[in-house]
Amino acid sequence: MKLSENSILKNNKVFKAGIGYVLVSIITKGLSVLTLPIYTRIIPQNDFGIINTYYSWVSILLVVISIDFTTSILIAKNDYNTNDFKKYNSNIILSSSMNVILFYLLFLIFRNSITGILNLPEVLIHLLFLDIFVTNIFVLNQMINRVDYSYKKFIVLALVTAFVSPMLSVPILLIINENQYLFKILGDIFPKIIISIILLMPELKKIKCLDKKFINYGLRIAIPLIPHQISGMILNQFDRVLISKFNGYTDTAIYSLSYSYASLLSVVWIALNSAWSPWFFEKMKNDENIKIRDATKKYIYLLTFAYFPLLLISPELIRLFGPDEYLPGLVIVPIVLYGMAFQFTYSLYVNIQYYYKNLWFITTVTIVSAGVNFVLNFYFIPVYGYIAASVTTLISLFIIFIAHFILTNIKYKQKVVNNIFVFKILLFISIITSLFYLCIDNLMYRLILLLICWIIIIYLNGRYIKDVLRRGNL
Repeated sequence: MKLSENSILKNNKVFKAGIGYVLVSIITKGLSVLTLPIYTRIIPQNDFGIINTYYSWVSILLVVISIDFTTSILIAKNDYNTNDFKKYNSNIILSSSMNVILFYLLFLIFRNSITGILNLPEVLIHLLFLDIFVTNIFVLNQMINRVDYSYKKFIVLALVTAFVSPMLSVPILLIINENQYLFKILGDIFPKIIISIILLMPELKKIKCLDKKFINYGLRIAIPLIPHQISGMILNQFDRVLISKFNGYTDTAIYSLSYSYASLLSVVWIALNSAWSPWFFEKMKNDENIKIRDATKKYIYLLTFAYFPLLLISPELIRLFGPDEYLPGLVIVPIVLYGMAFQFTYSLYVNIQYYYKNLWFITTVTIVSAGVNFVLNFYFIPVYGYIAASVTTLISLFIIFIAHFILTNIKYKQKVVNNIFVFKILLFISIITSLFYLCIDNLMYRLILLLICWIIIIYLNGRYIKDVLRRGNL
């Protein structure tokens, strides 16, 4: 009886934590999108480009400089008892923090060469190391909160950083007109500095010296994943770095705003996927292939339903996101959205590989596609600018989709994703995305097209919608 009660309490805690993580993800990402129109109207376009280049470098270098122990925390939770798990966390937080300091000292020695490579004002490179230092502490602590289901602490930390940053930045940017890129970044870093100091102090008191056993354990897990992590960052971030280098910060600003708008689709996807993934693995374990196959179709329809308004009303929404000087970036919005459609569909096949623990193939495909992306960007961005960046990302995501599609169908002979249905949906999306360019200047035509798309999706899901309305739940 006691065991049953403990199980119920744990399941209830897991459920609450899951709901909390989803809501926080939506709120924080939504807030970053909602504040974007404010920043694009306050900050000069060139400065906005510098800011986005800076954060691209933070994302890329964070993985290498801090060694990115986050994944190891998930595994250590199962391998260590409660006391050793706490010791492990203290060790990796302190060792990764020391590693950041070591890299900063190396920068001070080779500052001229590194400043030229990063293509940023030197003051921002000093801030970059500070940013990586505090972000690493913050991210590791948030992962610890996740695995311990300390969702209240997780939510508070996430919301404080999300809300305090614009509350600090916006008033300062309204007063100060010079070097606004610097004050925007300072406003973002400041709350993380305060929180990181509060989080780091207890860790310094817990251990007198680092334990080699825990450090080696973490390195064995973290180091093999670094190529995969960097490859992912190259796919998602390095195009901005190259645009800044070859075409200037203004083009980076235009590209970043358009990409941020299109990433609204990924916000919807991430929120849905956080609920989908645990359900998927549970059903796979129980060999409920038919249920997964049916649910997958509804899942795809739901994302498609969100895809079309983001595409077909994008000219009007881009005008809300930024002033007229950002409108040239409208041309790449359909390309970026189309790439995300492939990203979503290949994730269905990747989940199957995760279930069978085929991590090496996932890593290999990511590295190869990132290599292709880098080479194509290096050759075509100097000629075609940010348009080339959007097309090369689409090509890379298409390569990933094809690779995962082939493996899961040949090696695992999967029966949970309807391949014909997936290709029909991708064809449908391809046609509508192409038609968008024909009526890009005509709102009425685009609204009619949107209505037709929605009617088709609702009609194809008519029976399911009636069942939901009758039962009152999904």
